Amino acid sequence: MNPPSAIFAGLFSAAAWGVASLLFARFLRSHGGERPPSAAGANLFKNTLAFGAFLCLWPFWGGSLPGGEVTAWLVISGVLGFALGDSLYFAALPRCGVQTAAMVGQFNVPLAALMGYLWGGEQLSWPTLLSMAVAMTGILLVISDPFHTGKGQRIRAYKAGVLFAVLNALTIASGIFVGHVGIEDVDLLPGTLLRMLGGILGAFLVAPLWGGLARALGDREESAGREVRALVAPFRRRAWWKPLVVASFAGSVLGLIPYHVALRDLDTGVAAVMFATTPLFTLPLSRLFGERYGPRSVIGTLVGFAGVIGVIRTLA
Repeated sequence: MNPPSAIFAGLFSAAAWGVASLLFARFLRSHGGERPPSAAGANLFKNTLAFGAFLCLWPFWGGSLPGGEVTAWLVISGVLGFALGDSLYFAALPRCGVQTAAMVGQFNVPLAALMGYLWGGEQLSWPTLLSMAVAMTGILLVISDPFHTGKGQRIRAYKAGVLFAVLNALTIASGIFVGHVGIEDVDLLPGTLLRMLGGILGAFLVAPLWGGLARALGDREESAGREVRALVAPFRRRAWWKPLVVASFAGSVLGLIPYHVALRDLDTGVAAVMFATTPLFTLPLSRLFGERYGPRSVIGTLVGFAGVIGVIRTLA
């Protein structure tokens, strides 16, 4: 039985993350999508605020910490999802736009299923594979929207954004796959706090590696130290606090509370469908935030969403 209140909670969570994505995109784009601020810095601010809020709720919400092995897997899952994955998503937002980033990010569902098949011993039926193809078709339609075409720096930025979004989907899928180990026996709030802790600690691992890699690839202005300084810059710049607090509260505090309600009270497949509706909310909301897209993005969003639903239903 899936209570209507839980279904509404799942939809509200997806809508909240969509609004947060638009707010973060506006904030990052207002600075050209470059430092300052960095995508990783905005993400660390978001994770720290959410961790503090849920830590305060823990005594009222209840729940106990899991054992050592499960704790380790949850922290690793947080590093992949909250530290690396969300940073890549934030890097994609100002470059390729919210609709493209959100749609490409939805491919984490088929990717997680594929990982379960390759390394988890799970089975993939022909209907699942067909649904994966439908999802990929929708994503490709959004990516290839002629509205995104441009020249020079604009098209290079768009391609970089799509690459960041693809890497985000890959890391989120990896986080889901890793975090699935023993997760059924973990209380929701402590489990989420452990994943967020992994996201906070992982940021200080990801940022210097990111800077070192960029320098090795030829960007002489980059360095590990510069990335770490950019990582903590949002905590020092009070002018950034208001937009970051609003966006972080919408996506990772206000949105995560109904997320947990939906996760607790809905069947797994139904909850996954509710959470996958984010691109459907950003589709009309994007216009209000100045996002640009054409008819192909609208069709691709609907086709891709149908494919994601198909994957979830055939695996349920």
